[in-house]
Amino acid sequence: MMTMKGWTIALACATVCGCVSAGGGGTGFVASQYVDPTTATAGVSGIGFESQDIRDMCDKMVRDLLAQPRFGRATPIPRVIIDDTRFKNESNQMINLALLLDRMRIELMRAADGRILFVSRQNVDLVEKEKQLKASGRVDEGAAESSRAIAGADYQLVGKLVSQTTSSNRSGMRANYYQVSLEMLDLNNGLSVWGNLYDVKKAGADDKLYR
Repeated sequence: MMTMKGWTIALACATVCGCVSAGGGGTGFVASQYVDPTTATAGVSGIGFESQDIRDMCDKMVRDLLAQPRFGRATPIPRVIIDDTRFKNESNQMINLALLLDRMRIELMRAADGRILFVSRQNVDLVEKEKQLKASGRVDEGAAESSRAIAGADYQLVGKLVSQTTSSNRSGMRANYYQVSLEMLDLNNGLSVWGNLYDVKKAGADDKLYR
């Protein structure tokens, strides 16, 4: 006959085993899983601007921009600013612009392979601090020769994300159309020297929340 202490131990073991088995496919717990960021996620993806859309757009932008002689084969090498200071989100969706602009900059940087130089204007305070330390003699000049001026830029990428939604009260279906407009602005004369549009349209009975 099992004592009260024995029943207590058995119950504890059953509870632990139940938790473990649930993690392995039981009904009490759903384990996380890795998914391909280049494709829609079954059961989660909706009709918003998502990871695969960002990746596809950035890939097209990089190939198109490097096909232009002034950016793909120019001498001297052009200097470009790509950040979120001149990019507007006027769509119906909340989106972290760093996801978009950081991927544009890094993918273009890798593909350009030295044919474009990128000016990090958002980090200019770090450069100024380092130059002050070198000028004071508190640190040496480093491996590279120091110049008096901080690097200026020739171009800056400006852009906008807009959207339009169509919905049917009868069917509950919705359609979202997204358009990304990009232009490269010449910072020496204000001319727009390159531009392109990237768009995507999705439809469905969407109940997904983007934030």
